[in-house]
Amino acid sequence: MILSDIDFTIDAGGTSVAVVGPSGSGKTTLLSILGGLLVPSSGSVYVREGDRQLAVARQVSWVLQTANLLPRRSARDNAAMAALARGEPLGDVLNRANLVLEQVGLSSVADKPARFLSGGEAQRLSVARAVTSRTPFILADEPTGQLDDRRSDQVADVLFGVTRTFNCGLVLVTHDHALARRCDRVLTLSNGRLR
Repeated sequence: MILSDIDFTIDAGGTSVAVVGPSGSGKTTLLSILGGLLVPSSGSVYVREGDRQLAVARQVSWVLQTANLLPRRSARDNAAMAALARGEPLGDVLNRANLVLEQVGLSSVADKPARFLSGGEAQRLSVARAVTSRTPFILADEPTGQLDDRRSDQVADVLFGVTRTFNCGLVLVTHDHALARRCDRVLTLSNGRLR
């Protein structure tokens, strides 16, 4: 068993939580369970709005270690795709995508197919996609892992800014202690338990 007796609540009201711990401690597994990608062997994960319990997967946007972009589509299309898949109006989503691409320093490559982006650009585009989605929660697995210090700060500013502006919750897994310290709470995962 990788995780044991995990029990915590995350508020979507502008809260940020960092999960830190050694490699192999289960941080990515925990994030995958929180986001509905993995089903826990026992217990449950849910999103509650008032008295309603909502499907977890539709309430989260992801920033993964691998960007998972559509390689032939433009950076703009990739930034917009999650919000468009949920049925949001095209014009609104594209305007939002353009603004976010500018914030993460990618407006100059907005029309470039994703397959031609560098690793760092692809990672920033993954952040732009999550931010453009405006879901109640953003789950980020090493969101600055492939970026230099300047770009890391820029991406972190966007992530924390959107968390406050749109009252969403941010849960990030990181080995970057400076990034973790910017969060409202820092949880350490060790021996399958959070503290």
